[in-house]
Amino acid sequence: MYTFDPERTDLAFEFYRNPYGRHSADLQYLLNFMRTPNGDPHFVLIETISGKEWAVAQMQHMARKCDIVCSERFSTVEQAEWYVFKNRWLALGGKSLEGWDKL
Repeated sequence: MYTFDPERTDLAFEFYRNPYGRHSADLQYLLNFMRTPNGDPHFVLIETISGKEWAVAQMQHMARKCDIVCSERFSTVEQAEWYVFKNRWLALGGKSLEGWDKL
């Protein structure tokens, strides 16, 4: 079974630099682990203005309703993905990645 190591900040930095495309095997494994449904609400991105603005919401497994969980709006999908990644990281490992946005 996979164990999450919040000290592997190299994986967070790799995702921050390149949220899409090829990832190292360790990062891809972590992303698969983070994105595996387990019955808890999961994050989804909602495009609020076509191609210009995104919001983050949570959706119950198999539900048809999403609840927006962040009042912040993001001007790129990459910014929204990073917000979700940081929250998943915190939930799994108890370690915050706040401040990494300034890198």
